[in-house]
Amino acid sequence: MTPGKRPLLVLFVALAAFIPYIPSLTNPFVWDDQYAVVDNPALKHWESIPKYFYSSWSSTTRSSWGKAINTSYYRPLSSISLTIDRHIFGLNPLGYHLENVLIHVLISLGVLGITLFLFDSEPFALAAALVFAVHSVHSEAVNVIAYRTELLSTLFFTLALLAYLEASSNFSYLFGVPLLFLLALFSKESSASFPLIALVTDLSLGRPFNTKAAFRRYAGLVLVALLYFLLRHIASPAGGLTFFGAASVTTKLFTMLKVFYLYIRLLIFPYPLCPHYDWSILNPS
Repeated sequence: MTPGKRPLLVLFVALAAFIPYIPSLTNPFVWDDQYAVVDNPALKHWESIPKYFYSSWSSTTRSSWGKAINTSYYRPLSSISLTIDRHIFGLNPLGYHLENVLIHVLISLGVLGITLFLFDSEPFALAAALVFAVHSVHSEAVNVIAYRTELLSTLFFTLALLAYLEASSNFSYLFGVPLLFLLALFSKESSASFPLIALVTDLSLGRPFNTKAAFRRYAGLVLVALLYFLLRHIASPAGGLTFFGAASVTTKLFTMLKVFYLYIRLLIFPYPLCPHYDWSILNPS
């Protein structure tokens, strides 16, 4: 396929990511949507946006349970996204679900771009992006509005990696990529792995690692990470629900190994799926 036909790749991937989720557009609010959206009065006021940057995720909900389980989470951009939706769609879940699906479409296109860059093979990139677009494990995040955190985090993570791969100037390394990394962090904590992914990418591509080159690539990422953890420390008060409680280090370690195994298994064999993996499904080891 010639570069002139690349818009067809974009179209195929976009349709593959969108069509399977059409039935989700008529779904109601489910699971965490109740406390994060429906019972969260702060979303009705633009004045709440500054508060999101110095308070934990869902701290403004009426649900005491919702507050307790999210005390250690810091996701201001996800809260801003839901605030915008609340002003546009009110409590009509259709618009929220449509936005989730469209974000999934953008992520799938980001995967297409990354694969094209790394392998320079349009058939391979199309196959990889299509597999990602229709992989059923994504339904766990796309179908729950409150899981917008996962979608936004993945979107900005993907854009940051694509920008990192294509960066050719100090501005890109010191400002562009770190900004996308910060937006990913402001969406969900798991994006903190980006510097490690950047390092693995550099190693796999054989990029130079002299002091000047390393500073150019990583200085902005380090500064963003430090800023994020400072803000998160300020925003996350002591207390709340601690899932592991007084569990030993050994219990935490082996439980996390089980979680990692679950991730790999669902990637290869995504069945059965569920919206919430609590201790009845994944008990501590």
